[in-house]
Amino acid sequence: MGTVPYKVVFIDIEEPLIVNASEIVETDTGFVVFYDDANVKIASIPKDKVRYVKKVNNGK
Repeated sequence: MGTVPYKVVFIDIEEPLIVNASEIVETDTGFVVFYDDANVKIASIPKDKVRYVKKVNNGK
């Protein structure tokens, strides 16, 4: 399947974070969790800190 870059824009941090992931899951406990191809958790970010997550197209 492969990983694709996602831009994570935070509410209180100006600089976005780029995460290369194959899957994103929003949990019932209030986190946005990123997984790689092997289903290994890459990052877990509290949803209340995230403005939005967007798939990056052509490096934009």
